[in-house]
Amino acid sequence: MSIAHIIILVPVLLSILLYALAFAVNPKIAVIVFVGLLAGFLLYSWLPVGMYAVLWLNPFDRMTAISPGSRITITKILIVILALVLVIQTLLRKDSRLIRRLYDNPLTICGFCFLLFSIISLVNAHDYGRSLELIIRRITIVAFYIVIITLIDNEKKLFNILRIYPLIYFFVGLTGFYELLTGKSFLGIWFGGKATYRMFDISGEGIRVEGPHGDPDIFAMSFIFPISLCAVYFYLNRSIKLKLLISGLFCFLLIVLLGTSSRSGLIASLMSLFTIWYFLKFRHKYLITILFVVLLSTTTLLFSILIPTSSSSLKRYTGQKGTKGIYTRFGYLEMAWSAIQKHPILGIGTGHFAIEYNRYINEKVDRIPREPHNAVIQSWAENGIFGLMSYLLLFAFAIRNAYRAIRYEEDIYFRSISVALLATLLGLFFFAGCANVLQSQEYWIIFAFSVSVSDLHMRTRRTSFNTMHLPEHKEPLTA
Repeated sequence: MSIAHIIILVPVLLSILLYALAFAVNPKIAVIVFVGLLAGFLLYSWLPVGMYAVLWLNPFDRMTAISPGSRITITKILIVILALVLVIQTLLRKDSRLIRRLYDNPLTICGFCFLLFSIISLVNAHDYGRSLELIIRRITIVAFYIVIITLIDNEKKLFNILRIYPLIYFFVGLTGFYELLTGKSFLGIWFGGKATYRMFDISGEGIRVEGPHGDPDIFAMSFIFPISLCAVYFYLNRSIKLKLLISGLFCFLLIVLLGTSSRSGLIASLMSLFTIWYFLKFRHKYLITILFVVLLSTTTLLFSILIPTSSSSLKRYTGQKGTKGIYTRFGYLEMAWSAIQKHPILGIGTGHFAIEYNRYINEKVDRIPREPHNAVIQSWAENGIFGLMSYLLLFAFAIRNAYRAIRYEEDIYFRSISVALLATLLGLFFFAGCANVLQSQEYWIIFAFSVSVSDLHMRTRRTSFNTMHLPEHKEPLTA
């Protein structure tokens, strides 16, 4: 029997054993295992299809929970299956792509370092269950990141994914729009009232749209990249009909974003749009800027007139509802700094800010905190100075990947997509200073796209360089 046959036979026998054990314990678990194994065998032949499915399902991750309030979702199960199938496929086909992707971009190395320091911080942890839960979550996120950078091996795949990305968030936006019109939690209705989700701001007045994410700030953050892509596609397309369609989608996404009442999400989106305006070259730049401001003002006006729950959102943006939330967040930062001073090197343990907050409480905080609302400070407090450095380097190398393509790429389409990525990364970096995004899948998807853009750009440059420097072909001398 050959090694290839053994590699195939052993997983099959183990799968049968696992299914038999699961059926003996609980038939429902057996069904989940059977579906997972079937998905694995199907994805072996169509691995990119699984990647596309996860990208579609990711915004609806909480809706795919196997039970109300469960941390295990269909999306996460699919990511694990994808990663395992990719490893098996690499071994059987002796494909070196996966191995190369683990070290050919420094961003990937920083990702592994971030995981390593998350594990090392367990030295000072007390609640190992919570820490391990978050570490496993981070491992699945990085696993899907590796799947993306391995499978996107040509420009066609990358561009096809990015073309449908705004369409995905049109459907995501529909859930938020439903909440704006009805004032009811979409997730609460999805789970039939078995899970409760808040939709009110700190003062208890007014609705904050949270969509399938279950958190208004994270929901707002998820729209930064689709809005940036809409701006870039508006620039690239010459068709008037397509421009009108993209403008409509842009306004729709902006209305849903305004409904979240997320000041940090709105500022991050505006930062991204300004970055796009700065890097893209087009005629009548200032006239188009004035038209954009008019469009933004009109969208805000329509939002305030047509949406019955809009008044509380606009008051939150203008500061009429007070600055209690901002004041409380400064209190969280002071608490995080106290934790940093106690364990500056290794941190207090992954996910332990919410557990040890009572040791550092101050008079500015009147609510039980879950996180310091600053992922940068939280990474230092929980994972130490080395965790902080690796987290910051993730952004630094992702921004470098996008900027390098912008600076040297000659293809206008490729360059414009790189501008959208750079704009999104700058907006996400700002947002990371205002929210807990250490376990955010959206961030790592954008990181993966930046690696793919950099890899494809460098491959094109090498091909062009080799073509330019090929020796001239000369006919051999004959007698």
